[in-house]
Amino acid sequence: MFEQDLEENLVSIFDDIVTTLPVYGMTVPSETRDLSNVLVKVAPHVRRSINNPICDCSVEIQITVAKTEDRDTDSISSVSGVVIDQLSDWADDLDTTCDALTVDSFRVDGYQYMGGEPIAYDGGQMVWFQVLKIQLSGVKISA
Repeated sequence: MFEQDLEENLVSIFDDIVTTLPVYGMTVPSETRDLSNVLVKVAPHVRRSINNPICDCSVEIQITVAKTEDRDTDSISSVSGVVIDQLSDWADDLDTTCDALTVDSFRVDGYQYMGGEPIAYDGGQMVWFQVLKIQLSGVKISA
């Protein structure tokens, strides 16, 4: 499944740049994840073409930090800054971005940083969180 390959690639990339929190994909069960984390979610939308399916992928990067670890949002702001810098850098150089994000089962041809929500607080979970979004377009590659 190309979306799992793409998710694993994104998790690896963010794991290299986010040094203070673990980075997970949706394949990791929620009960085994640390409360404070970066979570990458890939949602594919497949369109048909004559040869290979053309796909758009909505990607959410959710940053979550427990309030007990971050009373004044310094930690989540720092992680958010690192992630936003990477997303912005990708928007500035499409060729390098497509090469970095392409996996064996999916060739990335387009990228758009969609922005995100401001840092917010969930009183029920007692966490700070922020969701950032990107859109990827490309072609599913047959094995």
